[in-house]
Amino acid sequence: HDERMLMEPLLPLVVDVLVEPGGSERLALNAQLLVERGRRSELDDAVRKLSERHGERFAFRYVGPLAPYSFTSLSLDAVEEPWG
Repeated sequence: HDERMLMEPLLPLVVDVLVEPGGSERLALNAQLLVERGRRSELDDAVRKLSERHGERFAFRYVGPLAPYSFTSLSLDAVEEPWG
């Protein structure tokens, strides 16, 4: 319930989202958000509003922007060298 409540206002602002397992019953949401550069300030504002609204119940840790590594797939298949 908490995860959905916290994510709902952010979803319209993001291109993609990756929700990671909590790892602890004390962690309500651990999510990585992919957002267009032009919408970063909107996302910042939305997270600030969530913090203002729910700050007594949750401690917010919001980090970024970071490189979007979590939203890429990389395959390191062995490639045969042409020279033998």
